Amino acid sequence: MSRIFALLLLCGTLLSAGCSPKSDGPQRYSLSGVVTYNGQPVEYGQVMLSPDRDKGNSGPASVARIQNGEYETFPGKGVVGGAFKVTITSDNPQNEYSDPIFPPYKTTVELPHEATTHDFVVPVK
Repeated sequence: MSRIFALLLLCGTLLSAGCSPKSDGPQRYSLSGVVTYNGQPVEYGQVMLSPDRDKGNSGPASVARIQNGEYETFPGKGVVGGAFKVTITSDNPQNEYSDPIFPPYKTTVELPHEATTHDFVVPVK
């Protein structure tokens, strides 16, 4: 009887280990917000976020599309929190060969280790 119990216990342990959720690296948090330029929402573009290794942050980079002035990271592909280098670009979806509204804008930001919002104002130069 104890052999059967031990075998069932072993099978149960193996099954529960195989059914546990898979970890794909560090915890990532959703990030969303508004991007404006010259007082107006940026219609289309991208927000690219890279952990600032110079400030001791590491982990995966993240990207979010800007649509109608708003951006949001893809589900499960958010940020890890901490210091980030940010590059914001603008696109013209009606004419992919036209000049962007502004040159790529680079800045830095400190983000919490939780889901949050952060608005970006691209300065006019």
